[in-house]
Amino acid sequence: MKKQIFHDAAAGVLIGLILSIIFSLIYAPSTYAPLSSDSLIGQVMFQHQVHGALVLLYCTLIWAAIGILFNFGNRLFRRDWSMLRATLTHFSHASRLYPTSNSGRLVPLPLDLLSPAHSGVCDCLPYHLDYPL
Repeated sequence: MKKQIFHDAAAGVLIGLILSIIFSLIYAPSTYAPLSSDSLIGQVMFQHQVHGALVLLYCTLIWAAIGILFNFGNRLFRRDWSMLRATLTHFSHASRLYPTSNSGRLVPLPLDLLSPAHSGVCDCLPYHLDYPL
């Protein structure tokens, strides 16, 4: 059991590290950033000037927890349960073991991002409807 948990954590760390390298190359090609500075945790760590090694350690622990949680969900769905029971069990355990960063609150999408005044990047789409409903 301990060997399986270690394997799941190592797989989560490996996948998280590979993805962080890819996204760091895309969004910050000059430096490696395992955590986005636009996220809440990234902003807090930037404000408190946390050392880069501690940021990477934090990310490693989160990636390990995600790997363990994903394999736990995989084992739930391999059981001989109905899909509904497996889904509800996975949701209840996952919401308790790995809470969301914003405590489960929904963040509304600012609709002004979709307005034509915000950005003129896509002028090919019509922003008004002249069609009768």
